[in-house]
Formats: sequence, structure tokens, C-alpha cells
Amino acid sequence: YCVLVKTVVVRYTSVIVTAASLATGFVAMALCIALRQAIIPDMPGLYLPPAAYGALAYWIVAISGLAYWVVSWASCQLPASIVSLFNALQPAVGAAFSV
Repeated sequence: YCVLVKTVVVRYTSVIVTAASLATGFVAMALCIALRQAIIPDMPGLYLPPAAYGALAYWIVAISGLAYWVVSWASCQLPASIVSLFNALQPAVGAAFSV
């Protein structure tokens, strides 16, 4: 991702690149879920209580979105080899923002 995004952020802002990355991931996830339902229709789905929707939305938008945005923004400023070092820090950053 760090190498590929370097060529894209030359044309588009880091916010647009982040939104496109997340949208692509959501579409891929939806296709995988639909495929699983088609192959194993009787398999029970994941139940998520409505009280957890807010926490899940925060996790997706704030944690994942922030991480992708930082990588996209940093790709504008730094070489891809330096930006890829953030991948080692990403779990710690995610944990810090989830507290």
C-alpha cells in the first residue's frame, strides 16, 4: 500500500486517497460476505447488538480511517520506505486512540 499510494497522492489529496481505499475495502468485504452466503446459505451470520454499532463505527472511521489517512498524508511528504515504517507503529497508534 505504501508504495502504490505514493504514485496516487501525486494526483489526488490524501483525504481522497483514504476515502477511496476505505470504500474499496468495504466493497471487497461486502462481496466476500455475499459469496460466503451464496456458498453456505444455512451458516448463521454474525449478530451484532445495536448498542455496539457506535463503537464499530468509531473503530472503522476513527482508527482505520486515521491510520490510512496518516499513511496517505505521509506519502506526500516522505519516501515510501520511511512511510512503511509506520506499519510497525500502527497497532500502537490504534490502541492509543481506542482507549
